[in-house]
Amino acid sequence: MEGVQFQINGESNQDNAVDSATVRVTRRLPGTGGTLNSVRISVEPIAIAGTHPSLEKGRELFQRLADHDTLERALLSLSTGINDAQPLYLNISDETGTASRLPWETLFFEDDFLALRTQRSIARVTDSREKSLIHPTLSSSIRIMSVISMMGSPGEDEWRAVQDAITATRADQLANRPGLQPEHLLLVGEQDLYQTAQSESAQDASLQAEMIPRNSAALIDRIKAYEPHILHLYCHGDSRPRLLFGTNVDWLQGTSSEGSLRLRADEVAQAARDAGTWVVVLNACLSGAAADDGPSAVEELVANGVPVAVGHRVYIQPSFATQLTEALYPDLFALLADTIERGRSDGSTQEIEWAQLLWRARRNS
Repeated sequence: MEGVQFQINGESNQDNAVDSATVRVTRRLPGTGGTLNSVRISVEPIAIAGTHPSLEKGRELFQRLADHDTLERALLSLSTGINDAQPLYLNISDETGTASRLPWETLFFEDDFLALRTQRSIARVTDSREKSLIHPTLSSSIRIMSVISMMGSPGEDEWRAVQDAITATRADQLANRPGLQPEHLLLVGEQDLYQTAQSESAQDASLQAEMIPRNSAALIDRIKAYEPHILHLYCHGDSRPRLLFGTNVDWLQGTSSEGSLRLRADEVAQAARDAGTWVVVLNACLSGAAADDGPSAVEELVANGVPVAVGHRVYIQPSFATQLTEALYPDLFALLADTIERGRSDGSTQEIEWAQLLWRARRNS
């Protein structure tokens, strides 16, 4: 898949504060002019208030880049060839997180957000790619683990968004071609949801339901033991960064507003890495927002070797979180099925092109 890639390196000033970054085009579309030399841009925070702050921030960020001919040409080249998937990849190296905290996903020019254009997306990447490879000997059984327990927000809609995509995928694969057969382990804190899922699992071989463990160590152990290809977490989040889940006791007693089971992002990262997980979806507030003194939860995951992590930079409503789930999983399973089938047809190892997932999910959620 073609695309454009920027290497972005934060630079410290004499006070060891990062206020600028060098940007270099390391991949560009054929026929795009301009040099490959590094240029310097400001990474000072963009403080804009108003009716459409995301749009204005995206426009300001584009202008910082477009002040340099090389970067402007690379970005404008993404306005053509709409029938081809051509993402913008961002490889950001910045120990303080200042450059990472810029709202790159809001890039706005030519009257639209780049990330919302057909066959376009913006993906932050690292240099590691070996865990994004699917080998032709891979079993068709893809394991999904969902941990759904956001205190104050019943999780049935979120569970059904994942499960409906699994059911539709299994039916399509069985009807049209042998291939992807997702299996789903659901961990919940709500007693009613657990009983509903348990009842349905008796008629659905793809589903297994359990109560969420009562402490973080037990949850980490369960993730490692199940070895999910996809780990889906629906919970509260903060920018420390942590993920907060309600246990069954929390739901029954109602004494914890956020949940007593709390995982640090680095704990999730280590568990996912040890489990060989491909994708972690952090459907939680601020899971994509960098802390003042360090990386965001999704950056922590990717830095520890997880190929893909999806999160939110802002506070979100539960209904919006579920819209993301509804938009993401059908495309995710289709991408995996196509990749597996392509590898089996010629016996070759295939790289999963994760970035093409994002534009549809962002537009539809």
